[in-house]
Amino acid sequence: MAKILQTGTYCSSNKGDAAMEFSMARALQAHLPGTDITISTPFPELDRDAYAPLAVVRCNRRRLIWCSFLLVRAWLWGRLHPWLGSAAEMLIANEELQATRDADLVIDLSGDMLTEDYGPHVAYSHFLPILIAGAMRRPYMLCAQSIGPFRYTKPLARRVLRGAALVTARETITRDYLREMGVAEDRIVMTTDMAFLLEPAAGERVRQVMQDEGIDGEDRPLLGISLSNLACNHYRKRNTNAASVEFTAMFARLLDTISAKYNYRIVFVPHVTGPRPSADDRLFAMRIREQMQAPAIVIRGDYTPDVLKGIISRCSAYMGARMHANISALTSGIPTLAIGYSHKTEGIMQLLDQSRYVCDIATLDEGRVAACFAELHENRESISSTLRERAAQLRERAFHNRELAEGLLNKRDASDTDSMSASGVTRA
Repeated sequence: MAKILQTGTYCSSNKGDAAMEFSMARALQAHLPGTDITISTPFPELDRDAYAPLAVVRCNRRRLIWCSFLLVRAWLWGRLHPWLGSAAEMLIANEELQATRDADLVIDLSGDMLTEDYGPHVAYSHFLPILIAGAMRRPYMLCAQSIGPFRYTKPLARRVLRGAALVTARETITRDYLREMGVAEDRIVMTTDMAFLLEPAAGERVRQVMQDEGIDGEDRPLLGISLSNLACNHYRKRNTNAASVEFTAMFARLLDTISAKYNYRIVFVPHVTGPRPSADDRLFAMRIREQMQAPAIVIRGDYTPDVLKGIISRCSAYMGARMHANISALTSGIPTLAIGYSHKTEGIMQLLDQSRYVCDIATLDEGRVAACFAELHENRESISSTLRERAAQLRERAFHNRELAEGLLNKRDASDTDSMSASGVTRA
């Protein structure tokens, strides 16, 4: 029975993280029955119920000093275990280290966090579980990510990337950056995000949630919205208009105009609900709604990513700064205007032939978004057709991540068999 450790994500309250975790685990278990999957997460107390029946262990990467100490212990174990055997186990008396030791393959799902876009300390925190896997001589796969850029952590990033058994890139920008970093060509594969495999929840469940949230019962097209405090912070730091034009006020006016002009009913779809209030999209959406003249609904419940995808699939158009919410819309054939603050957004939209419907946070203004949305609305039928065709192809690319992971497991099994044969050991 293969043992796999999935690491790199933040918390199930981030529905994009949960979508990647679920999609990877379900793809593996559907095609490799009996696979034992453990999820390593900084918030096990929040995630155990969400990810059940999968096992969950605490990832210590957010405690940088302690996790660095664990890395040293992992490195010592890797060097001493061949000589000391069970006597070296005292070095790894920690559930994260033991889960890594027991893994046949470590799959990192950091998404867009292997970068210094959020600060070098954040990049380092995501390197730590991967470095631990390398120190314990466990093969690791960096799965379907947007990677880079790096500056201060570049030497460490190069070590992590070059040490991977495989790196799959979810867009061409990352693939080109990996080549620049010196990653061997045979270790780079173009795939796409695991969330392309996420299926919406059953129709009855989605209808019940929409009824509970007051979304159904009105014959108007829905415009889904996913904005966040994170996008707002990027706007304040990088946009020259930020000093004079407040982000929430700008979007309140913009959504009022769109609602009146195109008869859309506005629905805010929160794709992150915690674990702290500053990350809760529901609270941020209410700040915008309070400034709007047109009625708007903020989904108040905390739902799984498949339920949210079911709601999003009922929309006629979508506007989002949360990339995995956008992926739910795009894979449902919903015309989507993306608010981008990193190359992941441009990369994903490019894969779907939708680059013209990306508004960069650094140059964002009300007129630009309004004009982009007008074009989106005008071309919505042809866009839907393109999306459905391209999404089907990209689902195959996403599924290829599972096939590649299986290939690494088979390669490890073959290596183990060769080692036992060479030493005269027969597998029972």
